[in-house]
Amino acid sequence: MAENLSDFTASNLTCTESTNTCFDGFDCNATNGDDDDQNSQNHSQDSNFINKRSIFPMGFFPFQTVSEELLREMAVKEGELLPKHDYLNRLRSGDLDSRVRREALDWILKAHAHYRFGPMSFCLSMNYLDRFLSVYELPKGKDWTVQLLTVACLSLAAKMEESEVPLLVELQV
Repeated sequence: MAENLSDFTASNLTCTESTNTCFDGFDCNATNGDDDDQNSQNHSQDSNFINKRSIFPMGFFPFQTVSEELLREMAVKEGELLPKHDYLNRLRSGDLDSRVRREALDWILKAHAHYRFGPMSFCLSMNYLDRFLSVYELPKGKDWTVQLLTVACLSLAAKMEESEVPLLVELQV
């Protein structure tokens, strides 16, 4: 045993650097048998064999550079996803029932703490709630609609951000 350890030197642990990748010369679709010649013939006929079947055919990353036009489109889309421009004024003036938002906020905070969701889930759920309230008016005297809306907003936010999401029935604490 000691002889084997003495034969093991530090030079065995080092490797030389090269530009080759671990997949150079490796045929991922090769099979055992006579199909090897057919595979190599198919690959030589199609020089873009890997690229056409790649997840990212344009290269390693799907967006190598973000164009100015794409940035403008993203900014416009972000603006479309905000609550309506007059939402805050309507909330302050009393046109919208601020009690609904306060109840929803209280419940979301409790459920958020109970399930230990991340901060992004809280922000998203409130954003969903505000966006909905800025467009639709809930029927008066039907408290269950507020509860349903609140559970839906938190559920959607949790599904977007959390790795483990409780069932909808479990969210209704």
